[in-house]
Amino acid sequence: MPDSEFTAGDVIALLRQLADAEIEIIVDGGWAVDAVLGRQTRPHRDLDIAIRHSDVPRLRTLLEAQGYRDSPRPDTTAFNFVLEDPDGRAVDVHTYEFDSAGNHIDGLPYPIDSLNGRGIIDGHPVRCITPEWLVRFHTEYEPDKTDFRDVRALCEAFHIPLPKMYEKFLELPPSLPRSAERLTAAIDRSLATPAPQETEALLIRVADSNDLDAVMTVQRAAFGSNVEAELTRDLLNDPTADPTVSLLAVEDDEPVGHILFSKARVGERETPATLLAPLAVVPARQRRGIGGALIATGLAAVTRSGADLAFVLGHPDYYTRHGFAPAGRLGYEAPYPIAEKDADAWMVQSLGNAPRRLPTGRVTVADAINRPEYWRE
Repeated sequence: MPDSEFTAGDVIALLRQLADAEIEIIVDGGWAVDAVLGRQTRPHRDLDIAIRHSDVPRLRTLLEAQGYRDSPRPDTTAFNFVLEDPDGRAVDVHTYEFDSAGNHIDGLPYPIDSLNGRGIIDGHPVRCITPEWLVRFHTEYEPDKTDFRDVRALCEAFHIPLPKMYEKFLELPPSLPRSAERLTAAIDRSLATPAPQETEALLIRVADSNDLDAVMTVQRAAFGSNVEAELTRDLLNDPTADPTVSLLAVEDDEPVGHILFSKARVGERETPATLLAPLAVVPARQRRGIGGALIATGLAAVTRSGADLAFVLGHPDYYTRHGFAPAGRLGYEAPYPIAEKDADAWMVQSLGNAPRRLPTGRVTVADAINRPEYWRE
């Protein structure tokens, strides 16, 4: 049977189909590791997913219509099975069920908090297993070198102690120098301008709930106040801001920058858009390309998640260098009036999904930032 790679494009295409069928998917396994790291670290032959057990019939109907068939394994059960397509791509299905109170009632005993991770695959936000639980799950069987590479990357990125059972691999030479690992994660090369040499050790990854303290510390240091830190926290907890893209820049194991994109809409047709706010880099690391790398990586993510336009209220001299242009002149009205002297600080960028002509009009933003005090440049 052919043995084909399950590419990032394949993953996103399948997740979209399942979402259209209203099947909630939590990415597990190797692709979950890459999702929380914010980059693909190795090829994958399969996709591990966790779903509600009650969704199995609909999942089977959808995948079997595309040629997927059961591929029996020694550990196959009703709650743990593999479906494989004619090209050899496998979907490893793990099922669970909780009642309305959050109690486990059926399927595999996933801890409910393990299902709360967020990550990025091919620029698309996805739900996945949290980093801490990914590491724990990797301790439930005898690991190999691939498991070690995955666990080591998670532990380094999220400051998790390396499990003792993996210490035996430390004597083995790594397959990729650490500096090269970080360099591959720095920015999306297809969209970003070349970064200064000082950012070669930069890691940009998805920020999750465990990073909130670090994110708020970066915001406070960058702005010298608590306003932006509290706004970030409020946006991350605001359901009207979803989907958000929250990225943390880490240099030499120290958080040095953060960027947040939240949901926006344009005009009566509610054209899908995103709002960049806030962007922060700690003072000691400013003017080294970190902000630009965060913008480029974030724009790649929101583009692939379906946004047509990105908006920002900021310094024109800075943001025009990153592809933004004055929005008011193009017919895009800010949520609150912008003073005439600051009119060009309200900016927009057309993203890769956008058709040549887009409806203009007033921009609607999330509740947490829809307050007049946030619209004074």
